[in-house]
Amino acid sequence: MIGMQIISHGELSQGIVHSLQMIIGETQQMAFDTLAENEEVDSFRQKILDQSRKLDRGHGVLVFVDMFGATPYNCAYYNSQFFDPNHYQIVAGFNLPLVIEAIMQREQMSLSQLVAHLRQAAIDTIVFQDKYSPP
Repeated sequence: MIGMQIISHGELSQGIVHSLQMIIGETQQMAFDTLAENEEVDSFRQKILDQSRKLDRGHGVLVFVDMFGATPYNCAYYNSQFFDPNHYQIVAGFNLPLVIEAIMQREQMSLSQLVAHLRQAAIDTIVFQDKYSPP
């Protein structure tokens, strides 16, 4: 099974994991990491590296970060050098439906297949509704 790591500024990642568990129940091989306001970058990078290594049990780890180019992304990207490229992928920008989709599909796909699937699925996870129309 592909490990999943969700990383964010503040408590966003913890909230996503909590909401996910409310909807689909307890999940295995999943963790979140939060960047505290005054946390040292080097210690944060090491913390998420240690977590990534724990989550990769042979099928890789998919790392969700809250924003492209920000500290969580930069640390995850730096850490990618310590993994085989086929075992470590980063998705910058996430929402609850996308994370749920990843959880639901991660046992049926390789990491590269899952990332390709999520790239397409991401288009459907945010809906702009111009006027009210009941579902």
